[in-house]
Amino acid sequence: MKKLIALILAFICLYGYAIGESPATPTDLEGEYIFEDDDWGCIDIPRQRRVFLMIEKQPQYIGDTAIFYVVLMDFSPNDNIQIYWQYATDSTHNKWISIENEHDYTYTFVVNEINMYYWYRVLVEVTH
Repeated sequence: MKKLIALILAFICLYGYAIGESPATPTDLEGEYIFEDDDWGCIDIPRQRRVFLMIEKQPQYIGDTAIFYVVLMDFSPNDNIQIYWQYATDSTHNKWISIENEHDYTYTFVVNEINMYYWYRVLVEVTH
C-alpha cells in the first residue's frame, strides 16, 4: 500500500509539472497518510492459507494402489509445516486416527478389505 501511495504521489508530481501547477509534497497529505523514515515500500499482505487433498491414483479394486497428495497454497516460506495423514472408520468422522510415520506430501497405500471403507483426510499443522 505504501508503494502504491508513493507511485500515486510520483504521478501527481509529474502531472502537476505538466499543467504548470506546483507539485504535491508529503506535507500536503499530512494527517491522511503516515510516512516513516525507515519506509522502504514493503507491503505486508495477510495470507489465507489453503489446503487441497488430491487423488493421483484412485483405486478401483482390492489390491490396487491408492495415491493421495496434498497441495498447499499461500503458505509462507517461513512457515514450519507438519503433515499428518489420518483416517476414520465410519462416516460420522467422530474419531480421526493419525497414520503412523506418514508425514510426507503424498500418502500411498494398497486397498484391502478393511481400509476400503475408511475415510481419509490430511491435517496440516503450521507454526512460525
